[in-house]
Amino acid sequence: MKLLSERTREELAEIVEEIRDILWKDPVTGRLDPQRSWNRETIEWIAEVLEEEGLKPGQRSSDCSDPT
Repeated sequence: MKLLSERTREELAEIVEEIRDILWKDPVTGRLDPQRSWNRETIEWIAEVLEEEGLKPGQRSSDCSDPT
């Protein structure tokens, strides 16, 4: 996995797009719905994306640090 600072703009845009789709894309119509509600599972899916990309705090491949 690449460090966050080593990722290209395109790679970061893909991650953001994936998270955006989790948050607002209707699974039936495929349209973005800004009124779509979220639940615990939504947050788990986002956390999974970040972990798969090596962006979970504490992962060795990540240069994200806990600001506290």
